[in-house]
Amino acid sequence: MVAEFAGRHAALPREAYKLAWNEWLKEHAVALREETNRLHHLGFRGDVEEKLFKSGRYYFRRHKPAQKKGAGEEGSARPRRHIPTTKDLRDTMDVHIRESYTDPGFRPATGYAAFCMAQKALLAEEALELSSTYGLSQSATAEKLKRTYKNRYFLLRPKLAAEGDAERSTA
Repeated sequence: MVAEFAGRHAALPREAYKLAWNEWLKEHAVALREETNRLHHLGFRGDVEEKLFKSGRYYFRRHKPAQKKGAGEEGSARPRRHIPTTKDLRDTMDVHIRESYTDPGFRPATGYAAFCMAQKALLAEEALELSSTYGLSQSATAEKLKRTYKNRYFLLRPKLAAEGDAERSTA
């Protein structure tokens, strides 16, 4: 219901949208009351009307629901194939991230740049493997290696943060 309302009123400025929203609330008071009760029963403690307003105003009016397409239809998205990296590369990245994580100002971008400088031979070997085995271009290979480093960082970050918390609490 909110998505339908948001779609119909998407072009309105905020004040006009708010006036139309207040009218809509009056028209759908029964359904809104039932939904409010349901959400409160499930544990939601916020303002349901405000949450629905924000969802309609800022999400539903901008995002159209995805249309499902059959496998043979034009424009259908094929699943991306997984292109693996070697375990040696991933392990080396993990060691580098673990060693660099506590450095002041460490971020995935700066960490990757330092990793590239320190592991030129390993990266060249991996790039050759990716391009010859999977036919990746030089730019696609560089992007794949960078994405792999960042993914390793975000996988390790919760563990490293927990280890850091544990060390600080015992100190």
